[in-house]
Amino acid sequence: MSAVYDTLAVIRPPRAEYEPEALGPAEFSYAGVSVVRHDVELVNKRGLRLCASLWQRRDAVGTHGWPACVYLHGNASCRTEATLVASEVLQRGAALFAFDFAGCGLSDGDYITLGHFEKDDVEAAVTWLRTVAGAGAVALWGRSMGATSALLHAARDGSLAGLICDSPFSSVEAVSLETWRRERRAILPSPLLRLAKLALAAVAHFVHKRTGFDMYKCRPACTAPLLIATATADTVVRPHHSEAIYAAYAAHRGLHFESRGAPGFGRRGGRRELVAPHSEKGELFTAIDRIS
Repeated sequence: MSAVYDTLAVIRPPRAEYEPEALGPAEFSYAGVSVVRHDVELVNKRGLRLCASLWQRRDAVGTHGWPACVYLHGNASCRTEATLVASEVLQRGAALFAFDFAGCGLSDGDYITLGHFEKDDVEAAVTWLRTVAGAGAVALWGRSMGATSALLHAARDGSLAGLICDSPFSSVEAVSLETWRRERRAILPSPLLRLAKLALAAVAHFVHKRTGFDMYKCRPACTAPLLIATATADTVVRPHHSEAIYAAYAAHRGLHFESRGAPGFGRRGGRRELVAPHSEKGELFTAIDRIS
């Protein structure tokens, strides 16, 4: 029964609650350039409202063809996470777009699906940027669930300029079993591992009935220019997930590196260690540099 609760906590984690003020000022100056933020609402394929924000140069408002980067937050998070990377995007002349996935933050929805339906939220964001806002080239930058969602969407959208994926997971099944093991601080012997997989199958059936999400089919793949970042200190999505995705991707154009720091941006040791190993061009931002 604990396995059921563990997995339900994955599809219904604590919702990140925040006030709009957490997104920062609606207008500010960065490096001598005036930047404005517009808060908008999108509607995904399931008819759910998505709360979103666009940060762009004031002189780009009302024009067309400007580059944009869509930031995709992680599990149990929200679009305020994008403020941690805003300077890295804005200083390259690109606009920054972020939204709360369905089931997260201020958006509609009761559950998340770790990429399965979230990829449709990404599609809604990219479509809005291109057809309504006037963006030209679009890149995706995601963390954890957001990274996997970026990969899943990119598999069907060959027009993306590139992707930056921080700690994507190779399959929901693997993450669920690893989470179960980690919480119990144990290596499961074969009989218990088989039992755990049977329990996971039962949970997957329950989740599928509740949300329409098949945990066994959520495996990311894409062919867009890609950079994968992973952290050896990440205890939730272990580095071997990034390694597996990169190995499957190796025939295409991709970059990969591993940080010794903590996962995610804004956490102790995370962001600086992800950036610091690469001087001059700054390979972490290859995808963004390519569109701006």
